[in-house]
Amino acid sequence: MSHKQQPIPRDAPPAPSAVAQLAGWTGFAATMLVLVGAFNVIDGLVALTKQEYFIADLVVGNLKVVGWLSTTIGICQVLIGVGVYRRNPFAQVLGVLIAGFSATMHLLFIGHFPLWSVIIMVIDGLIIWALTAHAEE
Repeated sequence: MSHKQQPIPRDAPPAPSAVAQLAGWTGFAATMLVLVGAFNVIDGLVALTKQEYFIADLVVGNLKVVGWLSTTIGICQVLIGVGVYRRNPFAQVLGVLIAGFSATMHLLFIGHFPLWSVIIMVIDGLIIWALTAHAEE
């Protein structure tokens, strides 16, 4: 008994390629989550290892706490960004939450690095917007 393949209708949408899946606002949000996450890991490691780089009077008094918080949020952002690349809906929800945490955390650095903190907070805002306004992409 031979098995004949059914013809694919001409009006059927093509399967999205890997490049096409990364296009759009969700791909942008995933890329920015990974990028900002990497920056947060670097910021956290510098706060833990080169404490003289930061002035000791941060908004939160303990620089080690800020370093661990930044490193942890950064690692989570990278992992969640990979989940968003894979179009995981739970990762998209977590992406919104972790971007909000990241923006709030950068308020701790705003007195020492105002331009950098504002840039990261704006990118975090764009991540939240991309994942909420364009979630169906």
